Amino acid sequence: MITDQEPTQQRTNQVEAGRNTVFGTGETIVGPRSEKRQIESARNTVLGAGDTALGQAPEKAKVRFPRPLVVVPVLPDGAPDWEHRAVGIPLDLSSDGEMEFCWENAPELQTTAMIALVHEAAGGNRAIGIDVTSMRHLEKGAIKVVGRTGGFAEEILNPANLMPSFDAETLTFKLGFAEDMLDQWAAIGAMEHVFVDKVRVCCKCNGLLTYRSGCPNCGSARLENDQLIHHFACAHVGQTSEFEKGNDLVCPKCRVRHLIVAADFDYVIGPYHCLDCQWSNLEPEEVAQCLSCRFRFPGYQANTRELRGYRANRLDPLNYLPTS
Repeated sequence: MITDQEPTQQRTNQVEAGRNTVFGTGETIVGPRSEKRQIESARNTVLGAGDTALGQAPEKAKVRFPRPLVVVPVLPDGAPDWEHRAVGIPLDLSSDGEMEFCWENAPELQTTAMIALVHEAAGGNRAIGIDVTSMRHLEKGAIKVVGRTGGFAEEILNPANLMPSFDAETLTFKLGFAEDMLDQWAAIGAMEHVFVDKVRVCCKCNGLLTYRSGCPNCGSARLENDQLIHHFACAHVGQTSEFEKGNDLVCPKCRVRHLIVAADFDYVIGPYHCLDCQWSNLEPEEVAQCLSCRFRFPGYQANTRELRGYRANRLDPLNYLPTS
């Protein structure tokens, strides 16, 4: 027969002592029940590292951007909402690339895109495209805005959208956004105009053109011309068939026989003939045809279009974070 040699109260004290011992340390936490928070804190700490394992993440390091900003909301069509801009905003940068600022007397903003402008000491502005991730209303009508570089605002500043490129679908030169919208951003200093090139385009639809020698009367490229002989001695010029007499060449004007090329005569190009409208002349004309609307017209009637783009002096705020 086995007898319980330890009193019940003694076993209970051992259990309580075990509960108040930090696992793996051999240390006993002594104190009232409210000190359980000390035990939980010890459990959530990786021994020897000082890092929190199960608790909250370490607080992010922040730095203050060295210059105030002008923050301009972006309207749904991409234009600047200049009326609701915020001037002199201080910006805080987090170590994970997050940006935040407080906006006093903020309007009701229906946007998640903003472009911030930083004035340069040498003149001009640098621009940051901000994608808003959260907004929180504060007292007295202020809001706290948190965001990152990117989103719709950054697309407006993207160089690929600011330079004209050939659109294979419309066969015209286009920008990534409407030109009048980009002009509005240029007017407030977010970007500047850049000359790119001058091109000749269709006088009807501004499409890209191709050129060929053609008939100035109907625009046809179906032209032929005759080969002529120029006799040096008498200066007679006539069609080759007029000089051919059997196997010999005889000038039909002065009757000289046995003409030798380069010594007595040379070949010249005769008048051009249009096979469609029977037009004839010594010289054809440059004829343009639009690849978009297929309109064909004399080349001198083409429009000259100046291609211009935009350049945004972009700023990466992450460069202001400590390298560590």
